[in-house]
Amino acid sequence: MGSNLPGYHGAGAKEVLLGKYEALMAHGDYTKLVEAVKRMRTYHTARCMDISGKGKIFVTPYFVSHSAFDAYMLLIECEGKRILHTGDFRGHGFLGKVVFAAFFRAGYMME
Repeated sequence: MGSNLPGYHGAGAKEVLLGKYEALMAHGDYTKLVEAVKRMRTYHTARCMDISGKGKIFVTPYFVSHSAFDAYMLLIECEGKRILHTGDFRGHGFLGKVVFAAFFRAGYMME
């Protein structure tokens, strides 16, 4: 990713990445990767972000149950349209059932 494009991660994932590269510094020069992770922006579940900086493109992350730590689905909104990018998630268990029931009720998904 170019240094002029912001990267986004959940706060937990950012902390894990930073710890990984800082630990690897004992075995090589990972300075560029450490700096790249430090520049990454964090997002938090159900907190809408204006990623365009101009009030045109909004992304709202929602935590999902997944084997990967700190996983999210993303609600992307632009020009009156919405896309729910669910990615890869677990639909079973408490979190899977609760998250999708809420999205159906809110009208973000259709059966």
